[in-house]
Amino acid sequence: TKGEDRVKLVVSVRKSKRKRTSSKETVPDLKRKAEDNDDDEVSHSQDCPSDEMLIRDIIPQNSRAVGEFVDTSREEAKFHVYAHRINWKISFYELYKHAKTIREMIRCGGTWADFNHAYSRGHIKYDTDSTLTVGEAREKLKTQSVNLAEDFGVSMGRLSAAMSYEDSIRHEFALVGVAHLEGMRHSTQQLIKRAAGVQTLAEFAHCCAARILLPEPVTVEEALKSVYAKEWKAAMDKELAALIKFDCFDRVPLSQALKHGRLVKSKWVFRVKYDSDGSVQRFKARFVAKGFTQVPGTDYYETYSPVFSYTSLRMVLARAAAHDLQIDQWDLESSFVQQDIDVDHLYVECPKGYPNTMDDGVTKAALHLKKSLYGTVQAPRLLHKRLSKFLKSKGFKQLVSDQCVYVKGEGEDEVIVCTWVDDILMASKRNNSNVRENFDMDIRREFAVSPWIGGQAGWILNMKIVRDWEKGTLHVSQEAAIEKLANRFSLAGKNSAKPYVPMDPKLKLRKPAEADIVPKSEFDYMSAVGGLLYISLTTRPDISYSVGVISRYMACPSQEHVKAAKRIIQYLYRTKEFGIRYSREAPSESSSAPHVIDAPQVYLNSPLNSVIKSNDEATGVENMAVTYVDADLAGDADTLRSTTGFAIMMHGGVVSWLSKLQTTVALSTSEAETNGATELVKQICHMRLFLRELGTVQHFPTIVYEDNKAAIAFVEGKENPKKAKHYLMKVNFLKEKDEAGLFKMRKVTTDNQLADVFTKPLADQAFCRYRDWMGVIAQAAAPAASDLVDSVPPTSSV
Repeated sequence: TKGEDRVKLVVSVRKSKRKRTSSKETVPDLKRKAEDNDDDEVSHSQDCPSDEMLIRDIIPQNSRAVGEFVDTSREEAKFHVYAHRINWKISFYELYKHAKTIREMIRCGGTWADFNHAYSRGHIKYDTDSTLTVGEAREKLKTQSVNLAEDFGVSMGRLSAAMSYEDSIRHEFALVGVAHLEGMRHSTQQLIKRAAGVQTLAEFAHCCAARILLPEPVTVEEALKSVYAKEWKAAMDKELAALIKFDCFDRVPLSQALKHGRLVKSKWVFRVKYDSDGSVQRFKARFVAKGFTQVPGTDYYETYSPVFSYTSLRMVLARAAAHDLQIDQWDLESSFVQQDIDVDHLYVECPKGYPNTMDDGVTKAALHLKKSLYGTVQAPRLLHKRLSKFLKSKGFKQLVSDQCVYVKGEGEDEVIVCTWVDDILMASKRNNSNVRENFDMDIRREFAVSPWIGGQAGWILNMKIVRDWEKGTLHVSQEAAIEKLANRFSLAGKNSAKPYVPMDPKLKLRKPAEADIVPKSEFDYMSAVGGLLYISLTTRPDISYSVGVISRYMACPSQEHVKAAKRIIQYLYRTKEFGIRYSREAPSESSSAPHVIDAPQVYLNSPLNSVIKSNDEATGVENMAVTYVDADLAGDADTLRSTTGFAIMMHGGVVSWLSKLQTTVALSTSEAETNGATELVKQICHMRLFLRELGTVQHFPTIVYEDNKAAIAFVEGKENPKKAKHYLMKVNFLKEKDEAGLFKMRKVTTDNQLADVFTKPLADQAFCRYRDWMGVIAQAAAPAASDLVDSVPPTSSV
């Protein structure tokens, strides 16, 4: 097909490029040759020819014999880039390309490396017969409306006719993308067009190429020599202006600073910030201290600074969906440098790229910190203390269950504030705009707030939030993080055609022999598992068990472990639009436990039995939170330890979950289940305290669904405790919480045990049913039946 031919062409070009070892110039080398020292673009160089000059007079003479290698001179390199800009004619000695201009060569699959290789050996000649001037050639180019994208159906208005040098390199990457896209099925192509909102796949490929080719430099030298030197320099100037605005430091002689000890080293950190749709938001530079060079007891004392847990965040989001609370966010600008430093003498190096002397231009200087600079180890703690003090002064109450969650008011005036370092989230009634406006004015009087982030939240801590106010749903997902992980390990696109489940149900991983360990240079297993752990702890509970298994072999992965890790990434990429959905449905048990619909309610032996039953019958309202716990006996093949799994459901979605290898070897199923139930009940205690502090008191015990009769009997006191004498402490803990009315166990069949998905790999049908049950679904509307062929297995209930 056309797409396959283009792939073969691009691959052959790259293979031929790798074989050419005699030419030592790379594309960046050619770019540097073509640039002036003071200008970033050739078009602004003082050496650009005037419009009155004849082009044939400025063409460098290529007197090389065919096949003879002579290094490209600076003047020749400059004209190559200029010839590309004006689309000047060339002729190839070799017939492997029939292009008449550099642009046409690139459109046919060639690269700048190919051009440099051919020109340096005398295979390319410029047209010297024309009598056109520079100005006439430029006007001719405008009338011709040459466009590299014409072959791919991209409209003239979307891509510039006169592409820059950098754009031509981007186009080379876009060619590969177009080839891959054209090789996909038609139904998949249509899904991509609908999701990306583009008319052609070429537009999508060019947008992706433009995004991935925004490099983030590591050093100042690299930033100031890059294509985006002006943007990075402007970001550095803005950062220093902000530090001066907040009176962050004083410049003092270096000799004075060294009297108080060694200097704390410093560096620049460069980042490209993107919007949720992938477009570039801004270039950001941050001047930071290297905190690891600080001396404890002299440069700092205490460093601990809390952030809210992901469980707390999900419970707040679930509450927002149930009670129509609007989520707003604020980001503090240069937040760390707004607090006074807690030591008298802390000195750092001057920032690179700027003068490091005093005003006399001779005496070496250092920076005496007056504020907490980014990178200092005590900066997060100082910010948290100040932010907490501010919120308390405005009437907010700090929760005991989570030090970074604050609450104020009741009913229509209810406000919940969560803080994550310098990110502030607030949940308030949707129709109560006065609360949000007053809070906004208060926080802007106390702190400098970033202009880039504010208003109703749609992007929180790399998580995408989508609200449907009419249906009363809130969907949280991490599509961008999944795409980034898949692209990093080249597992996106056609490589992710399968699987339907994250782990093969028949797979049993074991510790490999030392000779079978895969080195980091072949596959960065630790980074892959780290990225998967982050996603599994935030919005994708369906991969928790699979990620937990592969994380046991971080130091000794074999090819089998690498294959398992890749399979999970492929599964995530296949379902990247999936996330947890919370709804406004009544907080009834049936909304989170569909297996109890139309089933008689079972009240176990308890002093509160009659009270619970009478209240349920009178009000029709059951427990707002429903929990499941399970354990897989001796599931680990190496240690024979069991795996604990539990899930806590609220408002149609899971808010807390766990899949973890137990610390000791269980001798029976009842012991393994008791160990798991202990972990769940500890989490229930925290959850109930959190909800009570938010103003939602659970008057009834939290229902725990368990599928092991012996474990239930131990808790109810119906089983001889001698059989559990080696784990009697855990049994007594559960009995105490049961008698206190904190939780009640109910028997559930294995087929309806939701926690089963956290203890073992399941087959397609069972896995998809439990995934839907947890509320892990796609945010978009369900596609047509014809489009589901490549999305879900035939047996899935999705």
